[in-house]
Amino acid sequence: MDAATIFYTVDALLGSAVFAFGLSRVLPMRFPLLFGIVFVGTETMLNGFGAGFVDVWVGVALIFAVQCVFPFFLFEGSAPVRAVTVLAAFMCESCAMLVFYAVFSLVTGQAVPENEGVYVQFVLAHLSAYAVSSVVSWLVLLLLLRFVSSVARRFAGMEGSRLSWIFAAFAMTHVFLMLALGIFIAAIDTSALSLSVAIAACALCLMADILLFSSMDRAMSAEKDGERARVLDAALDACLVRCDAFVAEAEQTAKMRHDVRNQAHAAMALAERGEFSRARDHISSFGSCYVSK
Repeated sequence: MDAATIFYTVDALLGSAVFAFGLSRVLPMRFPLLFGIVFVGTETMLNGFGAGFVDVWVGVALIFAVQCVFPFFLFEGSAPVRAVTVLAAFMCESCAMLVFYAVFSLVTGQAVPENEGVYVQFVLAHLSAYAVSSVVSWLVLLLLLRFVSSVARRFAGMEGSRLSWIFAAFAMTHVFLMLALGIFIAAIDTSALSLSVAIAACALCLMADILLFSSMDRAMSAEKDGERARVLDAALDACLVRCDAFVAEAEQTAKMRHDVRNQAHAAMALAERGEFSRARDHISSFGSCYVSK
């Protein structure tokens, strides 16, 4: 095993482990340990010791499977949220890679070679700069994945809302635009200047994402406040109906007690005059009247 194979194997092992750790915590995931083992093993094999005997298209299919399809089915939640999350995570990895090349070029003061053999020798000659660039890119990757996680978890709270599909479509389109922008600029020139421009453009896109999801939060809050207000209005109306019924019953009871008192006084007055028969009839008629009610 030559130096290049050892280098690419170690590099793929560390980078894929960081990405798998961050991606497994973006959304609730079933079997995160299984995902980490499969992802790290596949990435290490394809980019390291297995690069020489695995067909290119087979490797592309395997990378797509472990990086997109596998986490999509392991994530919990609705399909739009999982799809946006996977695409956003893929874009975060691309942005972190651009950050790595930009930092590596800035620290060394030289353009990063494109030839693989020359690139390995260049890295071995600047191991400290390579280590610093790798750590910075991993930190950026974890921060971006953390940002995606916070957005995705808020986005998952909009299940069933008509706004969720609008935000999903916009976010997916934005991810594709950011990916195309980064790849296009990086493909033209790998110098520090062009990569710095790509990083600045990606930073502007992330600022636009922050504004988008801030408005998304406000829309969610307004919708929840409206729903809460409708529930409170319905509860208040039901309470007012019960209060009206109670007041009507209390008024009827008070009126009945007043009538009973008056009729009792009238019957007592008849009894005091010795008209017991009339008093008895008065009480009977009054009682039958209220019993019928």
